[in-house]
Amino acid sequence: MCEPHMAGDAPNISTLSCCSHCSQDESLYPFTENHINEESRIAISQVTLRNSDMRCGCVLYQLHEVEAECENEARKSRDLAADNRKLARQLVEQKNQNEADRRQVSELTEQCSALGHRVKTLKRQLDEAVSIGLLT
Repeated sequence: MCEPHMAGDAPNISTLSCCSHCSQDESLYPFTENHINEESRIAISQVTLRNSDMRCGCVLYQLHEVEAECENEARKSRDLAADNRKLARQLVEQKNQNEADRRQVSELTEQCSALGHRVKTLKRQLDEAVSIGLLT
């Protein structure tokens, strides 16, 4: 003998048996095919409603999850935009500092060159003075 159906299970209509794993004879099964179709339709409707209620709850839960995720992403986006603006300001400052450093290096290089020329000139003048002093 087959175990009774669980609530919400529909009997197998094609063989008119009470479930898929048993094959009772039609004469032993007390319901007609119309009765089985009606019971199946009711059982399927009840299962569908329960699943629908579960899906609605699940969809609401998923909706809250998606809203929370969206808010997190929006917060991250705001934070990244603020970081981006900060980095852009720092980049401009670095460019300005780089340009100032470049000008300063150029001036110092010119001063070094001028001092190098001045040293050569003074050395030459010293050599000339020494040679004039030796002559006299």
